[in-house]
Amino acid sequence: MKSEACEQVVGALLAAVTPGGGAAELDPSGAAHLADCERCARLRESIETTRLGLDDWKVDPPPSDLVARTLDAALAAAVVSAPHEETSDDAANAVADGRTVATSAPPESKPSGYVAVPAPSETLRILTAPIGVGDDGVPVARPARAGILARLAAQVVAAAFMFILCGTFTVYFYPAFTEALDARRASRCQSKLERLRHELLTHLSAHPELDGRPIKEVIEAMLADGVLDTADLVCPGAASPTARSYYISTAAFGTIDDTPVLWDKFGNHEEQVNVLFSSGRIDLIDGETFVFRLSRDAANERTSD
Repeated sequence: MKSEACEQVVGALLAAVTPGGGAAELDPSGAAHLADCERCARLRESIETTRLGLDDWKVDPPPSDLVARTLDAALAAAVVSAPHEETSDDAANAVADGRTVATSAPPESKPSGYVAVPAPSETLRILTAPIGVGDDGVPVARPARAGILARLAAQVVAAAFMFILCGTFTVYFYPAFTEALDARRASRCQSKLERLRHELLTHLSAHPELDGRPIKEVIEAMLADGVLDTADLVCPGAASPTARSYYISTAAFGTIDDTPVLWDKFGNHEEQVNVLFSSGRIDLIDGETFVFRLSRDAANERTSD
């Protein structure tokens, strides 16, 4: 309740201090609260002091001719700062005195909405200059037909030289470059087969029950157990980086004979294949020689049967 009474008294006092507000008018309850509340009483004294100060502060009204005097001063400043234009009398007096008078051209009038267009650059001027005109705009002689033919012949000779140079590089250096790349891929393939051989020997020693089984079954078991991954059966020179790129035979691995058990698919390397034998030996063999050996071994098996 006290706070509500304070708000009512403060509102009445503030209304009194505003211009044209007059004296503060309080109802009986507000007057009684003002007599009991020390804070509201001090606020009333401060407001009355402020109101007296505002009443004593007087500002003289502006003079009636203030606008006219301001415009006159601006016009006088503009006249003083404007350039002096000599009249015909001034020019006649200057001629009589022997002085030279520099007359200026009248200002050029521009229509409304005029936009200044920048001068063209030097590069644009050269590119857009008409044929047969020099840089200074003076006509020059056109080149003779013989000069044009000589320039065309020189360009043809240069093009032929570049063609011969590219052809020489292709014939002599490109095959060597591709052979070096294939040799590097074949070496990486042998390293992968060596790791595969090591994994096979380790797995067979840990699983004696697989000893004597076909190498294809052993590899499938290693894939199922997570010992090998499909990427371990991809040759670095294969066209597809995801598909298996080795042939796997049904012969056993780890025997003393020299039977091929795993080898490259034809096309992984140029005219050669990497072969893993049952004894663990790895060789890079000519493709035709290896095909002949496989055919011979197959024929021997059929003869023995």
